[in-house]
Amino acid sequence: MTVVNVMRFNSTSGGMVADTQVTSGMQKQNVVEKIMSIGNDDLIALVSGAGRMPNVFETFDALKENYEGAIKLLGHIEEEELPEDIAKRLSSVRGIADIISTITITQKRERIRRIFKSRYDINIDEFPTAEGINSSLWQDMKDIYTGENADDLAIEAQFIIIGKDTAGVHTYGVDSADIPVFIPNMYQSIGAGSDVADYVLGRFVESLPRKEWNNISLVKGMAALLRATNESTDSTLGVGGTPSVAYFEGDGGVIMLGEQEAHLASEIVRVGDSRLIPQKAMHTSLDALLRGKASFDDVERMVFKNNYHSISRFLRGYKALS
Repeated sequence: MTVVNVMRFNSTSGGMVADTQVTSGMQKQNVVEKIMSIGNDDLIALVSGAGRMPNVFETFDALKENYEGAIKLLGHIEEEELPEDIAKRLSSVRGIADIISTITITQKRERIRRIFKSRYDINIDEFPTAEGINSSLWQDMKDIYTGENADDLAIEAQFIIIGKDTAGVHTYGVDSADIPVFIPNMYQSIGAGSDVADYVLGRFVESLPRKEWNNISLVKGMAALLRATNESTDSTLGVGGTPSVAYFEGDGGVIMLGEQEAHLASEIVRVGDSRLIPQKAMHTSLDALLRGKASFDDVERMVFKNNYHSISRFLRGYKALS
């Protein structure tokens, strides 16, 4: 269970916020970092996934290994000798989506191969032309071979990528069919909490004048992503924990908040949305935290200084009291 929320703020900046909860059987743990960053001089990207988390992280590891290995190889190859399709993959957001798609397809094929060998003692290359297959097994084997039996394959996962390359900021998804999809919307959510998050983000965008749709301020955009994650945490089973908060802006690289800062950012938005501090104060304190304009302690004092008792009670679960 997961929620991952992304937003393109303008042509040079974007953000991603994800929960950190993972469930196993009847247990839940808030221990999983679901955002990874990747890139080089021409590209920066934030990547996350939802679904079966072991498959998500297997893909993360393969992406990191493939990408970093290719980048190292670049140091030994003249640029003009590099195949055009490989160069594009290493320097574009779409290229990262293509790499993830290739990885997930390879993973599926390998799982299918292993299932055929361990369960039926047959090489996948011999199916469906192999002779002597019991008719009662044929349909089961066909479902696995064609990918219809997702439970057997245990590979249900989807991915989302937002990043900046020489052409601007773009968002792509890779769904459970392993197909890279360009996402034209300025925002997108995936995971179990996406229904709630989509609604929250949609309301935020609708509240903006049309001229601001492609020029959202960093602080307002990140506040919206945090708000969507908070709402999903409060209402969706399996979504929770201190969120992971990341963004990129202008010519800078990826900024990922530390755990304490991310927790405070989430609290700032909760307090502001409950009108315990003015909206301007919410945006000012969140901006200072995101951009490192003030220390954690100074930002905390900014938020709590004029209404400490009511804010403290609210964050501990009491009803807001004046």
